[in-house]
Amino acid sequence: MRIFISLSKAMMVVALLTPFIAANAQDAGEFASDDVYDSANTRAGSPAVSVSPLPDVLETNYRYNNSAHQQSNLATAYDPLVNHWWQYFVYWDENREAHITRRDFSINGSWQTPVNIHEALGGDQLEEDSHNTIAIGVDKEGYLHVTGNHHVDPLNYAMSSSPHNLYGFTNRSSMVPSDARNSEGRVTYPTFFNTADGQLMFFYRNQLVSPSRFASYLNRWDPSAMQWERVAKIAEGRELRFYNQRIGVDTTGGIHHGRIHMMAMWRDDSRTGSGSGSGVADNEDLFHLYS
Repeated sequence: MRIFISLSKAMMVVALLTPFIAANAQDAGEFASDDVYDSANTRAGSPAVSVSPLPDVLETNYRYNNSAHQQSNLATAYDPLVNHWWQYFVYWDENREAHITRRDFSINGSWQTPVNIHEALGGDQLEEDSHNTIAIGVDKEGYLHVTGNHHVDPLNYAMSSSPHNLYGFTNRSSMVPSDARNSEGRVTYPTFFNTADGQLMFFYRNQLVSPSRFASYLNRWDPSAMQWERVAKIAEGRELRFYNQRIGVDTTGGIHHGRIHMMAMWRDDSRTGSGSGSGVADNEDLFHLYS
């Protein structure tokens, strides 16, 4: 089990929670939270935590790196050429520029020297807005895909020039060129995820030209054609904003193996006197979608 924690404003870390075998089932899980985080005073039989600090200082003023809606700034993928699992992390540094780093996850290794990919991602100045998070996805072939800096902005997207390569990112102005004008001009909440068989997917919301009209889209990466394809328009509404909470994929191997699950809600912009959709009172209908 792996947990993602922040120890200070200047350092974000990834911690590895090592499972333990209890003397009996009742003892399993009976450790207190302070046992997990305080390795110096860990009780006998409690899990140990190893901390791997990033060799950089992160931006912290606007929660660019740890917003609640951020889902995919950390990715783990297998590299058959070196027989290792790499763990990738993308973030905004203290100068508000996009960076990527990785570590050898097979041996719980340290993070490598970060690489600045800000220009490849468009080079735009990061706005003072916590919506503008960053995300990474890894496709079946090992190519790295990064996107970020969006709050009703044109799509910013870059892709590595070769599998598992941190040093050669190329800016790609569009994912689905045939529909870019209608669906990639005012992007918010982009996120990557992988299906049970490893296909890379991309989900995001786009505000249409008409006032208070929003649509959410799902794209799929085609590794043979080396391009994205539009899979579905998940939702569209006038004065209704669709907020995705979390995307999960069933990998249990059961009858629903491979099913994609999404938790979401609506925000109603049309409520009279509600502040044009700016308050909690306008958030309605938490619901569950699945493929």
